[in-house]
Amino acid sequence: MHRAVVQISLLLAISLASSCGKKDSAVATQGEAVTKNNTEPKADEKVPLVETERTKLAGVWQGTLTLEGDDMEPQSVPFTMKISKADSEPSVVFSGDTEVPITSVAVQDSEVTLQFVPYHTKIVAQVDSAQGAMEGAWSLPWVDGSLDFAFTAKRPAEGEKVARPDDSPSLDKAAIAALPSVGGVWEVSFPQPNGADKLCAARFEQEGSSVKGTFVAPTGDYGHLTGEFQDGKLRLFNFDGAFAYVVSADAQADGTLVGAGQFNLFRQEFSARPSKEGALDRELPQCAELTEWAGKRTPLSLTFTGLDGKSVALADLGLEGKVVLLDLFGTWCPNCHQLIPLLTELHKKYHATGLEIIGVGFEFADGQEAVSTYRDKHAIPYRMLVGAAPQDAPNVMPEVPLTSYPTLVLIGRDGKVHNIQTGFRGTATGEFRKADAARFEARIQKLLAQSAK
Repeated sequence: MHRAVVQISLLLAISLASSCGKKDSAVATQGEAVTKNNTEPKADEKVPLVETERTKLAGVWQGTLTLEGDDMEPQSVPFTMKISKADSEPSVVFSGDTEVPITSVAVQDSEVTLQFVPYHTKIVAQVDSAQGAMEGAWSLPWVDGSLDFAFTAKRPAEGEKVARPDDSPSLDKAAIAALPSVGGVWEVSFPQPNGADKLCAARFEQEGSSVKGTFVAPTGDYGHLTGEFQDGKLRLFNFDGAFAYVVSADAQADGTLVGAGQFNLFRQEFSARPSKEGALDRELPQCAELTEWAGKRTPLSLTFTGLDGKSVALADLGLEGKVVLLDLFGTWCPNCHQLIPLLTELHKKYHATGLEIIGVGFEFADGQEAVSTYRDKHAIPYRMLVGAAPQDAPNVMPEVPLTSYPTLVLIGRDGKVHNIQTGFRGTATGEFRKADAARFEARIQKLLAQSAK
């Protein structure tokens, strides 16, 4: 979302909760207009716009989030956003080649609330119109409340670039000379808690010192990153409403990169080397976390909650003899949203020949409402259920290590689990996502071709 998470504690760090915008008569909106003698304006008459607190905010802002966690130095994530004069026009955060919608802008007195409704996050800030500045926090729900990261923003001067903070020491000239560019595909090694390394990938495009690209990480990806590679230092950033990322890496004298990616509260160290031709075709599949079903219960013996609040037992849904795909997701997860078109296409292609897809949402609050809205937003054609809060997932489904979302559980006609994949690549990963999708569809085709014995 994902960008997904490595441990349950990591999941909680990126977990998001519902938030409500302020709406009352004091909230300033575009609809305020001047009319004469309280009469409606004529159809061809231009109505002058009254300058409100909302219209004063309209325009481009340079924002910064400060990421802090235990035993880690604070990291700044810069980004650009555009606030519109009215809700009829889009307000957006610019993230690489994409525009992330700010789905709600509410102003009351000198306070602005910017909501990212699909991911249940928000920015609440005090506005100093005279100075062209904002200061407040980006809020994500936490187990016992909200998790807040400091937020500031200012109006940029004409021609001013977004600042790229970098206080690291200078590199050795030999390291800088050994790696003049980072453009291309990279093999990226992520150390794992068990002491092993997980081989994944990254792809970058570089023009001058400007760089854009993404990391394919063990639990998902880092979304659309942008930044710079200059004097041997790679600095990339991304804020998509659900996650804030900063990647810092330094060139080495052997032509490799060594650094770390930090997202929200947590940090992943890595090393990277330019990809050898064909190497990723052979090695990248191990990047996807494949795990096994543990415990005595069978998948079809599980019980969840329907969108009407009633208990739903999978055993009562007539799934015997069918291939079942459980999509364990969170509406707060970007990659979960991005997976829906693929699942919808799989449903369309294979439902008639025995594929049943069931989505199970793990939500922090108002699970039935969140999943219902998610279903309607994406016009999901298959059954949707509610599991539990993410922090309670180990108690509800101890058979599956829900360390990242989405997690896909593939069950054959024989009722047995044949594949569990934790994490799925987002749209920023390009051909890596296509490879993931092709492998998963091939598994479904294979199971559909088998008998129920």
